[in-house]
Amino acid sequence: MSWEVPDPQRLGLLLGPDASPGEGDYKGFGTTFPHRLAALPSAAGLWAHTPEATEYLLELAFESAQQLQLGSDDVPDLLMVSISGTDYSGHVFGPDSWEYADHLRRADRAILRLAERLSARTQLAVLITSDHGAARLPERVGGAPAAVRIDSAALELAINAAIEAVASPGAWVGGYLEPYLYLSPAARARPDHARMRGAALEALRAQPGIAAVYDTSDLQALRTAPSEIDQRVLRSIDPATSGDFFVVVAPNTVPDIGMVAGAGTTHGSPWDYDTHVPVLIWGPNVTPGVNHEVLQQGRVAGTLSALLGVAPPTAARLPPLPGVTAPAAARKVDADPK
Repeated sequence: MSWEVPDPQRLGLLLGPDASPGEGDYKGFGTTFPHRLAALPSAAGLWAHTPEATEYLLELAFESAQQLQLGSDDVPDLLMVSISGTDYSGHVFGPDSWEYADHLRRADRAILRLAERLSARTQLAVLITSDHGAARLPERVGGAPAAVRIDSAALELAINAAIEAVASPGAWVGGYLEPYLYLSPAARARPDHARMRGAALEALRAQPGIAAVYDTSDLQALRTAPSEIDQRVLRSIDPATSGDFFVVVAPNTVPDIGMVAGAGTTHGSPWDYDTHVPVLIWGPNVTPGVNHEVLQQGRVAGTLSALLGVAPPTAARLPPLPGVTAPAAARKVDADPK
């Protein structure tokens, strides 16, 4: 199999050269078109990065709807599809790459084809959104603030050295896995654990590309903090399972997530490019229009309920998104189906 683009000249005009700094060569897949899979030992896994895999996924969704006879009676059915291929392409090549643009274009066409085929079978309502955005490749970001890559291994060594300066030589850092830095069990068991923790916190806050660091053992200050960033961090921390420090990277900073060292991008920060995503809705209970308000993603649950014509689950306390109205006689959702 070979992944090629039909319109390289247009992509070049829109996005610049195919070979751009910061794009990753993941498992020999290459950084420029064409991407050939046939001779690669990891071809099966790399296929998931291609738009062909997304097209097959949506074909499977349609076949599943047929086999399960969705939409064949007056009981509402919910078909949910998670498209991960665009995420894979974005991680490796970045959101400004030819690969991401071509994958997104072909995914868009495949979604439209699925919607048209389902509409021919039954009355259809559709909601499309995303769980996150992504940072641009630091190499493609100009101006201030400076774009930075964080080398996870180098960061761990720097924090471990800071702890050793107030304690003794040892393996005190368990690892950095965005957004958490973990101390080792040996560090947590030390009598001078609090001093070691303080040294780690101070050293983390001094590292390039880090905007803020929160000690997850002390969240009281966060609960009353007025900053929206602070509140987003607070909602993201589960004290029972979190790491020792929640690290907020600076805007345009990309931590190394281990796919391709020193290349690609990731997500997970509280900045707008990560947290602001579009939502597209159409259906019989939707008033056409465009809304530019910043809306809570938790409203998606109530919106889906309204589109299905059912009462929302008990935990869905937020109203549907603007332009969506619930039918007057909504079906009750069985919270504990037998």
